Amino acid sequence: MPSKSTPLRAPSTLVIASRQSRLALWQAQYVSDALQKLYPATKIEILGMTTRGDRILDRALSKVGGKSLFVKELEYALADGRAHLAVHSLKDVPMVLPEGLKLAAILERADPRDAFVSPYYESLAALPAGSVVGTSSLRREAMVRARYPHLKVHPLRGNLDTRLNKLDAGEYAAIIVAAAGLIRLDLSERIRLVLEPSESLPAAGQGALGIEICAERADVEAWLAPLHHHRTAFAVEAERAVSCSLGGSCDVPLAAFAQWQGELLHLEAKVATPDGGRVLCAQGQATPSTLAQAVALGHSVAAELGRQGAFEIVQALSLHAVPAVTRTAVLTGSRGQSVSLLQALAVAGMETFEFPLIEIFSTNDQTLLVKAFAALKHYALVIFVSPAAIEFASAHLPLQWPTTVPIGVVGPGSVRALKQYGIAAPLQRVIAPHQRSADQAVRYDSEALAAALDQTLGLASLNRRSVLIVRGDSGREWLADTLRAEGAQIEVVSAYRRALPVPTRVQWTRVRALLAGEPHAWLLTSSQGVRNLERLAQAHLSEAEQSALKRSPMIVPHARIAECAAAAGFRYRRISMTDHKNLTQEAASKVPAKPASGAQPFLSAPAATKPRRAAGVLWLWLIWLLTVAGGLAGGYVLHQKFKAENIQLIERQQTNERALIEAGIKSQQALDTLGQMQTQLVQLTGRLDETQTRQQALERLSQKLTQSRDDWMLAEVEQTLAFANEQLQLTGNAQRVLVTLHHADTQLAASTSPRALAVRKALGRDLEALKATPQIDLMGLALKLDAVLAQVDRLPLAGEVTAPLVVPTARESPTERQLPLWQIGWQRFKAGAMQQLASFVQVRRLDHADTLFVAPDQGYFLRENLKLRLLAARLSLFARNAVQLKADVQGVAAALTRYFDAASTHTSSALESIKQIEQAAADVALPSLEASLQAVRLLWLAFLFAAAVLIALLGSWGTGQVLIIQAPYRIDMSIHLFGVMLVAAFIAFYLLLRLLAHLLQMPARLAAYRMRLRAAKARDALSSALSYLFAGRFTRAEKAARNASLSVENKNAAALIGARAAHQLHEYARRDEWLAQATASQWQEARLLSSAKMHIDAHDAEGALAALSEMPAQSARRFSAQHIALRAHQQLKHWPQVLQVIKTLNAHEASHPLASSWQRLQQVAAEHILHECRHEAQALLMGWHSLPLSEQQRPRTADLAAQLLIALERHKEARRIIEEVLAEHWDASLLRRYIQCAGQDPLPLIQRAEAWQLEYPDDPDLLFTLGGLCQQQKLWGKAQAFLEKALRLASRSEDSVTLRAEVHRTLARLHEELGQRDQASEHYRASALAFELKMGGLPF
Repeated sequence: MPSKSTPLRAPSTLVIASRQSRLALWQAQYVSDALQKLYPATKIEILGMTTRGDRILDRALSKVGGKSLFVKELEYALADGRAHLAVHSLKDVPMVLPEGLKLAAILERADPRDAFVSPYYESLAALPAGSVVGTSSLRREAMVRARYPHLKVHPLRGNLDTRLNKLDAGEYAAIIVAAAGLIRLDLSERIRLVLEPSESLPAAGQGALGIEICAERADVEAWLAPLHHHRTAFAVEAERAVSCSLGGSCDVPLAAFAQWQGELLHLEAKVATPDGGRVLCAQGQATPSTLAQAVALGHSVAAELGRQGAFEIVQALSLHAVPAVTRTAVLTGSRGQSVSLLQALAVAGMETFEFPLIEIFSTNDQTLLVKAFAALKHYALVIFVSPAAIEFASAHLPLQWPTTVPIGVVGPGSVRALKQYGIAAPLQRVIAPHQRSADQAVRYDSEALAAALDQTLGLASLNRRSVLIVRGDSGREWLADTLRAEGAQIEVVSAYRRALPVPTRVQWTRVRALLAGEPHAWLLTSSQGVRNLERLAQAHLSEAEQSALKRSPMIVPHARIAECAAAAGFRYRRISMTDHKNLTQEAASKVPAKPASGAQPFLSAPAATKPRRAAGVLWLWLIWLLTVAGGLAGGYVLHQKFKAENIQLIERQQTNERALIEAGIKSQQALDTLGQMQTQLVQLTGRLDETQTRQQALERLSQKLTQSRDDWMLAEVEQTLAFANEQLQLTGNAQRVLVTLHHADTQLAASTSPRALAVRKALGRDLEALKATPQIDLMGLALKLDAVLAQVDRLPLAGEVTAPLVVPTARESPTERQLPLWQIGWQRFKAGAMQQLASFVQVRRLDHADTLFVAPDQGYFLRENLKLRLLAARLSLFARNAVQLKADVQGVAAALTRYFDAASTHTSSALESIKQIEQAAADVALPSLEASLQAVRLLWLAFLFAAAVLIALLGSWGTGQVLIIQAPYRIDMSIHLFGVMLVAAFIAFYLLLRLLAHLLQMPARLAAYRMRLRAAKARDALSSALSYLFAGRFTRAEKAARNASLSVENKNAAALIGARAAHQLHEYARRDEWLAQATASQWQEARLLSSAKMHIDAHDAEGALAALSEMPAQSARRFSAQHIALRAHQQLKHWPQVLQVIKTLNAHEASHPLASSWQRLQQVAAEHILHECRHEAQALLMGWHSLPLSEQQRPRTADLAAQLLIALERHKEARRIIEEVLAEHWDASLLRRYIQCAGQDPLPLIQRAEAWQLEYPDDPDLLFTLGGLCQQQKLWGKAQAFLEKALRLASRSEDSVTLRAEVHRTLARLHEELGQRDQASEHYRASALAFELKMGGLPF
């Protein structure tokens, strides 16, 4: 695995497999959010799956296969590549993982304790005798039975929401669940008491999350490494080692809990009998520095339990446990094609294993498919041979299928696939095979489709008509050959291609386990799949495994597949597959179940009796049998011992091989990482050299440009003039160019050099020329040219016959379809003959001589030539080429006058437009700025020319001498040599000055280089600090942040990183010092947000709010600040502020993933507000009206408000609240509360309830409410009628135990008031029985 300091290449996509319960999806989303922070560019998806443990809720886990039922489907998703990782609660993960899978990361542990949840009682000790406690764990059950033998413990299955719903429905007096699950789903308010480990020791791994991956995916393990929490991993592995050593499972009440006490890891474990009569306990502690030492601690504690008798308890429970028989159906269809079959098999209680034998891909070239669907109306029939053909062709299907084109498909699966894309009867005609007689099974193949087409359309009707067949790249040609034999023109296009899949190593491991004896059956749905299975088996399985495969039951739905299976030697059974029901039933019946280990074989005949022998012979036989039995027993014991040692040797060898492979992988990864680092170092060195080279070049250029202010200014003016000239020629915007030239003139005015004056003169001339340029409407002229161009086809030629020719078409009109064929032929012949006669001779008057030689069919070329001239004129117009524009326009006018009819209004209008364009052509041209540009560019040439002239003049002076006298010496020197020496002296002096300037600038350059070096080191330190912070190495992160803070540029960012690291180390004083260093104004918001976040993490809500109060109002409204404020107000129990913050969050972030948690928190806040106002009616009403509308319409909140108002004798307000909520949400609890709103006058409530009865005539809760109200009004007859009807309706449902008990009790009181003691006693007994059954959890 790469080191943490090496930057990992972020994955493009990660898929997380998870169960679909709310808690499991929360856990998967938690891991997704953590990975998203590490890899922001990665696309992370969650693949929700329903496991077999989620589906089987009517039996205890120990009876159906244990906790592994919750992870098998997720592990299959890892094996076949649908997911990269799976997130589990570690207490659900088996102690031994399947081969090829491993735990890559264990996240930091949440609260591992158990939670006591009850709506009425505060603790287990407060429960009355006989109360029912629900739990799904034998560990918790043994704990309760041991400490509270007077309580009843019943199994409780389902996800967390299901368990809480069962508790609220009254099926249990209390339940015991894991506290971590309630806290993660923001249901901590449901916890009445958290059970300490001394009262309920947690299970191994409870509260921790584990991430499972394929062992061969080292890259995924490297991506997950930052999430791994080492201290939690040590504790959890020690706990799991206890369970693994003792062979713990769901059949054994076993608990193990390890917790850190400083650097000491303390481990406690317990094993008990299910009735709690015997509890064994052992403890141990160690200071592990490696994972192996933590596991060793677990083994030592398990050994202590074993010495106390734990192995006897485990063995006894394992003998009594009935192993669940898991039936597996192997699906061999292509992936994604068996979704409905998977669901049907899951409903039937079977486990499914996908082993695709065919992979289907889209074809590389779909040109033929696109062309075929573009011409659908030309086909008399379109045939899709399979649902795959429809799916892969769906991207090219038309939005509306032509109603005149029927569709042929092979089976109902294709009919359903077409229906998904809006193609179904009665709008479209879909032809499929159907059952022809009651005693004949329907077939779905090409033969059956051909019979259906013959019966529906008639194959003879397809003679000489086109038929399109959409299929795969290979397949049977029978249907195409049959239709060709009937005269149809067949066109076959491929929508997909097939390939042989490559199963993974994990999939082959699962296949070998099935072949070793697990009950299973293969579902083969194609002949190609049978052939591929045979090829794969020969390549990957041994001869014994191939033999077992051929003996395995194979289910095939078609005779052709059966023939292929028989040819391959497979044992098969053919069924008729009209739907998945037959296939599911056959799969369930064909899968054999393993007999119990203790079952006796059947005897073919009773044993024959032998005549009695003498006593001596019997003793000899007995001694011989005992000797043989002893020998066999000894041999069996030795064989088992050798077998166990052989297995241990094989396991050790496999362990060594895996360790060697892992070491090789890690070594290769280390080498690859080193190579990558060296490559990156070389690249960085090259980039540094390139940057330094560019910097030096820029410095030299800057020095050159700063040598002369005039040179700089002239260069800038030259660029400005060049840009202005380009803009002028491209856009023609003279006003903008004038502004640019004025700006250049202003720059030149600041200089008094002769060169600047010369440029200003040329610039002035260009300014005057631009000011004198007239304004031309180019777009108007272009529109006129476009109008003439559009009229060219309508301009008549001189003497042209304008009557259009009638060209006969090959299509038949509706009238002709009703005439005989000979009349249709005669009419067409007559029309063609008249047309030919009319075209023989044409007499025209031509006034212009040139048109005399124009043939009748040359008008097309004249018009095209005219269009080209008009387009050329348009280009010349936008290019502002006045000469070319005028020439083109004149050519157009000449052509119009010479060849076209001048008497036509269209021709005269076109000539008028052309004359207007010709008049404006002279003003199209714009002046150029070349004069000013040449003035700037020729200054240097002029200077060089002047220098050359000066040198020539000096040379033409003749042979002058320079006399230098320094007594007693005299020096005669040629004047030319003297001039050269002066120039050389000047150059040497100039170079000396330049050298001196460079030497003076050297300290400043050296200081700048050192500053750049320090900044680079600070940036590296900042990057290291971030890496250490994300990796959880907070001490190193703070040290790196201190180094990064030495740079002013990185000081603020380093301060925030250091503050975060110090906060994680619980060094709050250093944290505040770090925060004080982030003083830049643009970092204030980040500093305050970080401070608030750290305060809220430390449960200092007031400090968090104080930090948020310093933020500007606009920043405080952002999501991060609002979310921190929400948590702070929740900790301080400022419930009105909680509602206000949630309102703001919903207004701006309604689609946020945390919106559901805000909704739950809003419900909790509303209930707290109502409880705080429960002592005063006015305050209670004000609190109710202050709640959001969505919360006022929630039945539970309305029920609480009504209950509190009734306690304050405000029945009218309670009634109004209940009626408003019932108008939106019909709720049974509100109906029962409605009875208490009657007060002194229940009559209006009876009238309102009777109005509801018209809408809900058979609602037992409403009838019970009416009965109670009528009883208050003393309407005894109506009350009894309503109550008895409610009792009859409630008796039909097993979930209405509470309602039946209350109805019986109300009827008993009614009969008491009527003096009917016997009936009252019967109802009282029935009510008591119902309550007893409800508390006992038995079905009624």
